[in-house]
Amino acid sequence: MKERKFLKPYMIIAGVMCSVLTALFLLSFLFIAEETGHDCSGEDCSVCESLERCRTAVRRAGEILAAAVTAALFAAAVTPAFIVFKSVSLKRSLVSQKVRLND
Repeated sequence: MKERKFLKPYMIIAGVMCSVLTALFLLSFLFIAEETGHDCSGEDCSVCESLERCRTAVRRAGEILAAAVTAALFAAAVTPAFIVFKSVSLKRSLVSQKVRLND
């Protein structure tokens, strides 16, 4: 029960971060969809600049998400191997190999 109390703040932070990321994606996609066919006023168009910022934010968030998923999959793949290696290495000892220890 103590573990759950310890993890609760992290769960709240993770939920808030998930909500913010979802809002970022949703609002950026909506803005991009709404303003894609706008009448550009020229070289210093503020809408084009905002569109580029939204595209960059979505692209970077996607890259971060891909990196996080890759790290999680790597951890999921390495953890069982580490557990097996640890259990095998614990079974090998001088006593299990019947080594005689003389003074």
